[in-house]
Amino acid sequence: MTVDIRAEEASLIASNNEFALECYNILKSNEKNLFFSPLSISICLGMLYAGAKSATAEQIASALHFEGHPDIHATFKYLIKNLNAPSRSKCYELCIANALWMQDDYKILPEYLIIVENSYFGGLSKMDFKTQWENARKKINKWVEDRTEDKIKDLLKPGMVNDLTRLVLTNAIYFLSDWNRKFKKRLTKEEPFTLINGQKVKVPTMHQKNVYVYTENQDYQAVELTYFRDELSMVIILPKKVDGITEIEKSMTPKNLTGWIRPQLIQEVDVYIPKFKITSEFKLAETLKKMGIVDAFDLDSADFSGITPRNPDLNLFVSDVIHKTYVDVNEEGTEAAAATAAVMVLGAALEVPKPTPIFKADHPFLFLIMDVKTKNILFLGRIMDPSRE
Repeated sequence: MTVDIRAEEASLIASNNEFALECYNILKSNEKNLFFSPLSISICLGMLYAGAKSATAEQIASALHFEGHPDIHATFKYLIKNLNAPSRSKCYELCIANALWMQDDYKILPEYLIIVENSYFGGLSKMDFKTQWENARKKINKWVEDRTEDKIKDLLKPGMVNDLTRLVLTNAIYFLSDWNRKFKKRLTKEEPFTLINGQKVKVPTMHQKNVYVYTENQDYQAVELTYFRDELSMVIILPKKVDGITEIEKSMTPKNLTGWIRPQLIQEVDVYIPKFKITSEFKLAETLKKMGIVDAFDLDSADFSGITPRNPDLNLFVSDVIHKTYVDVNEEGTEAAAATAAVMVLGAALEVPKPTPIFKADHPFLFLIMDVKTKNILFLGRIMDPSRE
């Protein structure tokens, strides 16, 4: 059967975006900033899925909406290759890197390594977790730091890797780009930002009037700010009510999201957005369990016999999935990074309306960074208080 890889990529992106929203709804917590990379998590779990069997594989496929894809790994290869394309690197920096870290005397099935190397471009490094687990942890963290320009540090905290660790899967994604239309620093001023509880904080707020993709209805405004050469963009969804973000979040469905990120009107917009910098960190085991991935984290039920032959006495399972992100939005553009690690242990439309609308992001809002052409969400988050990192 011939597979239409472009159609499969579009289907995988739709699956990834659906996973992004479901993950967001679990990760969000009241009055806190949030920023994560659903793509980074999805790629890491894709590598895990390559070695999963039976119910373990079914649960991962269901949570990430992989069902119906004839060759999910070939599609990931196409997607990663396109995002890492050299032609794009001339416009901005976008790098996706994957790696496997394996106990040096542990047997990994060669067919699994072939999938990871060929489809996820993941290199293999052999480590001595049994006696030098702390050195191994530091080496993995250094790899992550190098591939995120030192923005993601200490992904694996002390204790996350120990003498029972046999395999660590890592994914890192780094993005840096100037805005297509930069903000003038002289126009940035301290402005009030109203928190969801009604309190106000003063934050540096950028301003410019320019032509943007823009849409609005009775509940929200949305504006798309493109990066250099219009290949990637940030979409900001601003509730019209100061405390309206909760209602907007409740309406976050794949169908509604498509409406938010589909070009509506191109017109002049008077834009005000705060500068912000966020670092977020998550231990995703409980989140993924809520999404249906249960067996992978259970010593007795996990089936990763596609990675190593199953041994009832020495079964391989996932102890946790660690995800850490960084984003810096300023007048020049945006720098964002994310890293994910799965630690496996042995255990045990176009028109120009008037007048010019004012888009003033002076209260909590949602934002996402996406591929303009494919609508693939690379990063997703919300700003509740831009004065907090």
